[in-house]
Amino acid sequence: MASDAACLDETQAYKFRSLCDADREDIAELARHTYGGNDYIEGRFDEWLVNTSQVLTLAAVCFGQEDSRDHVVAIEVARIWDAGKTIYLFALRVHPDHRGKGLGATLQSKLSCTALQFWPDAGRVRDVSHSGIVASIKIAGRCGMSKNLLCCSVFFKHEELTGVLENVSAERERIAGGGHSDLTSIPITVQRLSGADGASALRIHAEMYGGDHRILLDAWEAFDVDCGDLRPGLRVDVSECGLAAISSEISPDGGFEKQRNVTLFYSQNRRSVEALLQMCQFELTAALACDVGSVRIFAPLDFEPCLR
Repeated sequence: MASDAACLDETQAYKFRSLCDADREDIAELARHTYGGNDYIEGRFDEWLVNTSQVLTLAAVCFGQEDSRDHVVAIEVARIWDAGKTIYLFALRVHPDHRGKGLGATLQSKLSCTALQFWPDAGRVRDVSHSGIVASIKIAGRCGMSKNLLCCSVFFKHEELTGVLENVSAERERIAGGGHSDLTSIPITVQRLSGADGASALRIHAEMYGGDHRILLDAWEAFDVDCGDLRPGLRVDVSECGLAAISSEISPDGGFEKQRNVTLFYSQNRRSVEALLQMCQFELTAALACDVGSVRIFAPLDFEPCLR
């Protein structure tokens, strides 16, 4: 408790307000320190300012002695999601010079309270993070969120896909018992769906992530599949085995290289690793033939060794 109180005292040196157009330079500075400078927040900044009915922003501001002006040193954004059912938190950023003071937790707590007041009909607040981002998970826990392990996430550059496909093929042959070197040449029949049809296919066929929450992921954004529709650009590929995969092709901010995001699901009726490998092979082969710079795969936790 003493450490929490100390952090609270430190955050009292900051002011908290919504982002504004004058913060553009500070957003660029925050982005420079995240993901090796390949952060998406600069590309989303204008949309956050315009879309005020669906987006709330919160910034921590402190006074800069060198230039005698306020600077944004930390931000987080909230968006209303899932047809008004979910408040989705994202883009939590704290400048390296201001970390270790409890600023991230203060931001998230304040933004969650503000968002619940702004959208009183929302039933939940959700944040998505990687298990390796320890600070983010600790912050969510301090703000009262419960941890729910959804799936594994594996990232590949385009030039790595050939090697990954070889590993997937070898794993399929191992499961088949060997002597099946022509497995890759066996065609797979896939039905491609989108919108309400895609969401319906997921409800019928897929073993969803999140248990009762029934979550699907795309580029670290979590959606409730039972809301009945998929956002534009998403599609569902359903194989002969009833196995479904979600995939999209986006550039994180419209300026960086394209990344294809593929989410793999077991079928509700047949929890088959071989079937998931077959769908993975199908999707990666398609990605290899496309003009994408990278691929991120979300898959069931027990499937991760098949991708390494």
